[in-house]
Amino acid sequence: AALELTTEELLAEARKVQDMIKYVYENAMVTGTDVTDKFLVNPDYSKGTNGWKGNWTAVAQGCMEAYAIEWDAYQEVTGAPVGVYEVSLQGFYRVKRGSEAWTMYKNGEQVCPGHVYVNNNETEVPCIFSEPVNKLENIYSGNGSADGDYMIFESETLDSLCFPNDMGTAGEAFAKGMYKASAFGLVAKKGDVLRLGVKGKKQDATWVIWDNFRMVYQGFKVEIIKPELEKAITNAKANQDKPMGKSVKAVLAEAITAAEAALAQTEGKVMFDALSALYSANDSIAPSVALFEELAKVAADMYTQASTSTAAQDIITAAGTLYAEIMGAIDEGTLEDADAEAYIIKVKEMNTKLRIPTGEASDESPLDVTPVIYTPGFEKDGANSIEGWENTDGYSFGNDDTQKAALMVEFYQKKFDIYQDIVGLPNGMYEVAVQAFCSFGNSETDYKNFTENPNVNEAWLYAIPANDSTQMATAYLKHRSSEAGPDKGYTGTTTITGANGESLVMPNDVVSSGNYMSNEGLYWNKVIVKVTDGTLRIGVAKPEQIAKDWVNMDNGSLKYFGENSS
Repeated sequence: AALELTTEELLAEARKVQDMIKYVYENAMVTGTDVTDKFLVNPDYSKGTNGWKGNWTAVAQGCMEAYAIEWDAYQEVTGAPVGVYEVSLQGFYRVKRGSEAWTMYKNGEQVCPGHVYVNNNETEVPCIFSEPVNKLENIYSGNGSADGDYMIFESETLDSLCFPNDMGTAGEAFAKGMYKASAFGLVAKKGDVLRLGVKGKKQDATWVIWDNFRMVYQGFKVEIIKPELEKAITNAKANQDKPMGKSVKAVLAEAITAAEAALAQTEGKVMFDALSALYSANDSIAPSVALFEELAKVAADMYTQASTSTAAQDIITAAGTLYAEIMGAIDEGTLEDADAEAYIIKVKEMNTKLRIPTGEASDESPLDVTPVIYTPGFEKDGANSIEGWENTDGYSFGNDDTQKAALMVEFYQKKFDIYQDIVGLPNGMYEVAVQAFCSFGNSETDYKNFTENPNVNEAWLYAIPANDSTQMATAYLKHRSSEAGPDKGYTGTTTITGANGESLVMPNDVVSSGNYMSNEGLYWNKVIVKVTDGTLRIGVAKPEQIAKDWVNMDNGSLKYFGENSS
C-alpha cells in the first residue's frame, strides 16, 4: 500500500530531521569539520554583500575590498558548539601603488593595516608581495606593468615577478589558493557569539582585498589549541605591564598562571579551559587599558593647560597637585577602574576651572567663559573639528575644500541632537548662545513658514543644568529667512520675492552662511540658564526632518553673570 502522510505529519517528520541534524552538529562534530555552510552567509561574496555587516569600499568579481578607509566587514555567529574554531580567508594588502609600493616592500616598509579576526583574536592578512609569481609561470590576465592589470617587477635575481593589481587578478590569485590567513576563536559555553570578519585602520593609498571565508571546527585538538595557548600567554604577559585596574590585573595574573600550568598537561580540554579563561581575562583588559590610557592623556593635557592658564593661582596649583596624584597612583598600580573613571571626572572639572579667567562676574559685566566649551566654533588650530561634542551623527563641514575652509558645521536633511556636557562650573546665571539658523525646507518654504510662524522652527538651542530636563532652557533657532534683506555682496546666496514684492537675499551655502554670521554678526540665538551644581549640558536639537531642511552653526558662546545675578 502507498505510504500516505498528512501535511501535519510531514512537517513533524521534517522537524525530526532538523533536530537530528542539529544534534549531530552540536554533539558529534569531529575535529576538522568544515562548518562554513552551516554558520556563514555568503562567505565567497557570490551574492554581493548579503549577510555582511559593517563597512567596506566595494564588492565585485566575487571579492570585497577596502581602499584608504577604516573598515570592519563582519558576521556574528550564534549556536556554534563549544570548542575552538579556525576562521580563514584569502586576502592581501598593499600600501601605496606600483613601483613605490614595491620599493617599500623591499625596504621593509609595508605595514599591515588589516586583520582577519574572531572576537578579540586577530591575524594579519599577507602582503601582496609575499607570494610572487614568476613571469614564466604567470597566472594573471590582462596588461602587465608597474601599474597594469597585474604588476610586474624585476627582482634582485633578475627574474620578472608578477602580482595582482585589481579585483580581477586578485580573484585569479585566490582561485589558485594563494594569500591565506587564519585566526582562531572559541565558544567557551553554549550561547557564546562569535564575531568574525576582517577589519583595519585607515592608511592613505592602502588597498586590502579578500574573499573565501571558511570556518572549521577544531574541537579540543591539542596541536591546534597548544600553539594558541602559548600565543595567548605571550600576549597576556605583554599586557601585564600596561596600566589597568588593580582587580583586572589580578585576574589576568591568575589566568596566566593557570594557562602555564595547563601547557604541561596533555589533554586538549584542559588547555581549552585555560585558553577560555585567558581569553576572558584578555577581554576585560582592553577596556581597562583604554580607560587608563584616557586618564593619563587627560591628566597630561590638564598639566599642559595649567602652564598657560589665566585662572587664579590656587586653581593652577591644584591642577599640578591633581596631576602628580594621578600619575603616582597609576605608577603604583593601586587604582581600580572605578577610581580611574572618578579621576577623569575630576580632571574635566579642573579643566573647566583652568579655562575660566580671573575676575568678578555681574549682570553689568559678565565674564566670557566660552573657553570652557570644547571647539565652540567647530574648529581647532585652524582646522574643522567637533572635538568635545557628543552624538554628532550626520554632521558635515561642507561639500568641498572651499566650504570646509569656512570652519562651520551643517546638518542637511538630518535629525540630530548634538550636545556637550560641561562640569566644574561655578554656580550662577549663564547665557548660552550660538550663531545658527534652521531653514524650514528650501528658501521659499522657509520664508513662508517664517512669515506665518516667526517664532517657531524645527530646531532649537537648549541648556540643561544638573541633568534636570525640567530646568531646561530652550530657544527656537532663527529661520534662514529671518535675516534676509538687501544684497550684501556675498557669493553663494539666493534671492526670493518678499511679501511686498521686494527682493530678499539670504545665504545659500556654508561659505555665505559664514559671511552672514562672522562678518555681519547675524543669526544669534540665546538662552539664559541657572547652574546649581556645577554641571551644564548645552546643545542644538532637531528631532524631525522635512525635505531640504538645513541647519548651519558657528561661534558658540557662554557668558557668566555670577552667582548673585538677578
